[in-house]
Amino acid sequence: MVMLPRELDGLSDSRLANALTMKMLLLVLQIIIALSLGITGCDGDGDEGCVPDCVGRLCGDDGCGGVCGGCGTGESCEEGVCQETGCQLPDLTGRSFRISILLVTAPTDALNQSFAADIDAHVNVLIFHVLDHNREEGWLRMATGPCSTTFADSADGVAVPAAFTYALETAPYRAELDGCRFEIFGPARLDLMFNTVNKPYGVEHLAGSGTFREDGSGIDEGLLEGGILVESTYDLCTMIPGMGVVNFHWFMTLAHLCPTLDLDGDGEPDAYHFKGTFTAEDVTDYFMDDQIIPIESLVTECLIHDQECMPNAP
Repeated sequence: MVMLPRELDGLSDSRLANALTMKMLLLVLQIIIALSLGITGCDGDGDEGCVPDCVGRLCGDDGCGGVCGGCGTGESCEEGVCQETGCQLPDLTGRSFRISILLVTAPTDALNQSFAADIDAHVNVLIFHVLDHNREEGWLRMATGPCSTTFADSADGVAVPAAFTYALETAPYRAELDGCRFEIFGPARLDLMFNTVNKPYGVEHLAGSGTFREDGSGIDEGLLEGGILVESTYDLCTMIPGMGVVNFHWFMTLAHLCPTLDLDGDGEPDAYHFKGTFTAEDVTDYFMDDQIIPIESLVTECLIHDQECMPNAP
C-alpha cells in the first residue's frame, strides 16, 4: 500500500493528480537550478566539490579542469614536469643561405666597413648551400663559396638581385648537427673571390659552426675560422677604404699584423689567422647551382710584396 504525504491525504483523485504534477514540476525545477549553479559536480572553473591536485606537478591538468602551471618556449609538459622538446629542423636539402652580416676579427677588422657596404650592395656574396640533410643521423653535406649576382630592374627602375650563382668550384664538406646547431667536420677549405680583389684566395683548415633557425629561415651565431697562407698574399691586391688598391701582404706587414698560424707543422708561422662571425638569410629561391659565372674584378694588379713581417715590439 502506497503511503501519501499528509498534505495530500484525503484529496480527490483529480486534485491528487494535480498536486503530484506540481510536486514533480518543482522537483525538476530544483534539479535544473542545481545543475546551472554547478552544485552537483565540478565544472570548468572548479567548485566546492572538486579539489585541484598539483602535488608534485609543475604543469598540466589539476584534475578539476584547470592547470598546475605552464611551460616555456621549446618545452612540453611530460607527467607534470616541463621537458625540453629540442630543435626540430625541417629538411634543409637544397636550401641556400647568404651571409648578410660578416664581422672579421682576424687578421684585421679594417675591412669590415668595406665588407658591410659590399654585402648590402650584393657584390660581396658568400652562400652556404645544403647538398644533403640526413635528419635521422644528424649531419649535413654542405658547400660554401663566393657568388656572382645577376641584377634586374625593379618597377621603380632600381637594380635588385635576381639570381646568385657560384663564381668558383666549391669543395663540399660535412657538418654535424646537434639540434639546430651545426659544426663543420673537417677537413674543409673555403675559396674566396670578390670584385675588390684581383684573384681568388683560400682559407685553409676551415672550421666553423652556426645555429639554424628552427623554421629554416636563416643561420645565427655563425663562426668561420682558418688560415690564409702567406705565400698566397704576396701578389694579392685588394681595395682598402681610404687607401685605394694595395698589396694585402704589404698592408699587413705595414700594420705589423704578422702570420700566427703554423699550418704545415714545421714550427714556423706560415698563415694569417682568419676569424669572423656571421649571420645568414635564406635565399633558396634566388640561388642557381647549375652553372658557374666568374666574378669580374675591379682590381687589376699591384706591386708584389714578399718581405718578412716584423711584429711590433712589446
